[in-house]
Amino acid sequence: TRKDVIMQELEEIRKQGYAIDDEELEPGLRCIAAPILNSIGHPVAAISCSAPIIRMNKSMMNQYIYEVKDIANRISHELYSVNITL
Repeated sequence: TRKDVIMQELEEIRKQGYAIDDEELEPGLRCIAAPILNSIGHPVAAISCSAPIIRMNKSMMNQYIYEVKDIANRISHELYSVNITL
């Protein structure tokens, strides 16, 4: 791969708010990941969902993407919207 291609892909991932591993790591396995963001919007962690392609087929991808992004957003909100006073 080339650096410019990787940078383009990373920019697209940032824009859409998730990344997909479509059998790139392991044949027959798909993964969707979304960032957990801190209070200023910087990624500090991620959450992902992996499944065999028979359970995460192309027609179900939008639902899985929605769910993973929703959970990541909820975790971000819960972790970084709490005001702690000592």
